[in-house]
Amino acid sequence: MAIVRKKPAGSVTWWLGVVLFILAACALYIGRGYGRAGVMPSLTAIAIMVIAGLHTVSGLMFGVFANDDEWHSDDERRAFARRRRIYASIGLAVAVFIWLVGFHITLPIFLFLFVGLSTRRWLTAGVLGIAIWAFTYVLLNKVMHIAFPASVLQNFLVARGYY
Repeated sequence: MAIVRKKPAGSVTWWLGVVLFILAACALYIGRGYGRAGVMPSLTAIAIMVIAGLHTVSGLMFGVFANDDEWHSDDERRAFARRRRIYASIGLAVAVFIWLVGFHITLPIFLFLFVGLSTRRWLTAGVLGIAIWAFTYVLLNKVMHIAFPASVLQNFLVARGYY
């Protein structure tokens, strides 16, 4: 894939910054209602908004885009598009599962499955899964007392008196 300079109107990447900025702004808006538990997602959303804003400005100023037409066949371009759809679907699934079952459960399972299935190194995948759990739950939640918003499952269990 060759990277070429075009005028800003020809850029195909600047709009990703706009989309990420809007999504982060929505997360920031939702996080304001969680009190102390909204601090972590709110700070993350602010950081994403800054990076997305910089990406949009640089994309509009320099207009860098990928020129796949002369370097890849139609089959390769279709494979790239399919892979992008798969990765976008995985990202959406992770976001939904974080909302449903929580951050501390979703991330280790996702990391274990993603690394394990893509590299077939299950021991490495297990170590990484345990490491991300230890970082998010033990270090951030228990040691540093950073609260995360409750998931749908936690709210259900609290409402039923199980948690």
